[in-house]
Amino acid sequence: TRASATVDTHCDISRWPRQSKRIPLGRSKECPTLAQQTQEATLAAKVASSSLYRTKHFVSLAVVGMVLDSTEENLLITRRPSYMRSFPGAYVFPGGGVVSGETLVQAVSREVKEETGLSVEQWKMECLWESVYPTISEPGVPIKAHHLVCFFSGKINQAAHDDTSIQSLQLCEEEVDGAMWLSREDIDTILKSTAVLLDGEALGKGGKRERLYGNNAQSETLIELTDLSGIYPRVDEAGVLSGMAQGSMFAMEQYISNFQANHNSW
Repeated sequence: TRASATVDTHCDISRWPRQSKRIPLGRSKECPTLAQQTQEATLAAKVASSSLYRTKHFVSLAVVGMVLDSTEENLLITRRPSYMRSFPGAYVFPGGGVVSGETLVQAVSREVKEETGLSVEQWKMECLWESVYPTISEPGVPIKAHHLVCFFSGKINQAAHDDTSIQSLQLCEEEVDGAMWLSREDIDTILKSTAVLLDGEALGKGGKRERLYGNNAQSETLIELTDLSGIYPRVDEAGVLSGMAQGSMFAMEQYISNFQANHNSW
């Protein structure tokens, strides 16, 4: 079982240059669409000829960018402001919706630029994630939002950023209240801690800390990596929401898996 507690399958993507057509697709084991598919199959068997129960679901496309620094050793993760209606305080990779007429690469480049101020190149699709809200199926509660999220990894365009990656950050204050560069060691720590939490065990305090940078790197706060561990929404001992969005956790695992497959190491 993956640390993100997901069900894996694959989706065939044709005409995508320089990479396999088999792209990993993940979704939560508690994804409402799983329960809905079972319910709809049962209902369809009972009223196959009736138009009363016919429905048509529209799934929106979204894109997310996993940004590598100039050394290609660190990934950028962001934190959503506490006042946001959806996923307040969650750690996520930057991204958003696809505007009509945009390609996926254009969309992820725009979203990352808007949220972080960074220009990124050499985008590569890492995986897909089915995102549904509400995240857990409840009787009588309809699905309000349904997205297929395309996760890409890309490298900072050094020609567009003469200074360091940290100093180049220009965070969109409406959507991002901090950003952090995660090393490979940090990612390993987060995934191992998440596995511990999913096993029902508690995490200790006093672990490794990393700097969470504010807009234009004018402020920074030391954050324990345990705050990023676990699937959002996780409530810590102080009653504060923490953890990483499940799709971002899944994408981070896929990135590591793809990296290991291509380099035989991590």
